[in-house]
Amino acid sequence: MERIYKNVLNGQEIEVFGQYWETRNSWGHNGILMIDGVEVARDRVRYYNRTWESYRFQTAGRCAVGRYLDSLKQRALDRYREATGRIRLSAELKAGIWKLDPEVQRLQLVYNAL
Repeated sequence: MERIYKNVLNGQEIEVFGQYWETRNSWGHNGILMIDGVEVARDRVRYYNRTWESYRFQTAGRCAVGRYLDSLKQRALDRYREATGRIRLSAELKAGIWKLDPEVQRLQLVYNAL
């Protein structure tokens, strides 16, 4: 496993790791997101021939962080819906909710840095 990102944001240590794997017909990378030493997300990217990434494990790392970021965004929307009783939310309101959520903003910084 190779570390591709490490940072401490608001007291939480956030690390992203990449791992190589291969089979007879293809190869790929696993992306692993860890917060304070605990694995919170994992994603797998499969390649059949060549890949053009800026650096090794870029796509797998972004996929793992993106998957966890999507779940955080959904949780923020669910909390808002539960607190207000609203069911349908406009795109602008969703963006505002995500902007005010510190967890979403922290992971968005990590995603943008990868």
